Amino acid sequence: MAKRFNFRLEPVLKLRTHKVVQAKNALKIAANLRYSKEVEIDNKENYFLKLLNPVSGYLKASELQTAHFHKTQVRDEIKILEKDKIKLIEIENMKRANLTNAMKDEKILLKLKEKQIAAYKEDIEKEEVITLDEIARHSFGKADILKI
Repeated sequence: MAKRFNFRLEPVLKLRTHKVVQAKNALKIAANLRYSKEVEIDNKENYFLKLLNPVSGYLKASELQTAHFHKTQVRDEIKILEKDKIKLIEIENMKRANLTNAMKDEKILLKLKEKQIAAYKEDIEKEEVITLDEIARHSFGKADILKI
């Protein structure tokens, strides 16, 4: 009966696989934050474009001043959101790099496991050939004894 293959680094491989899963989740969270920030920026820009449409009719000077200050404030908010988006993109790129490194580490162990499985199969085949050769020699020897 053949012995079963046992990869000694299986616990390490499981840890690395878990690390990849965690890195994927962290990247998803970062991408979702960036996407939500982009949506928020789009909404603010649409609102700002609506504010730029001229209002017909007579307005008081205070209303014009308030509208101007409001437009300035919305424009400043958009600039702040753009800076936040840039920071989120940097965080997302960092998470992507972490995922890439984790996947490299996992891939190294998977390749090692594949090589060890191939070597194990080769050893099993060699043992099987040796066993079959012994059986053939043994049965050939009995056939000679029976003929005499």
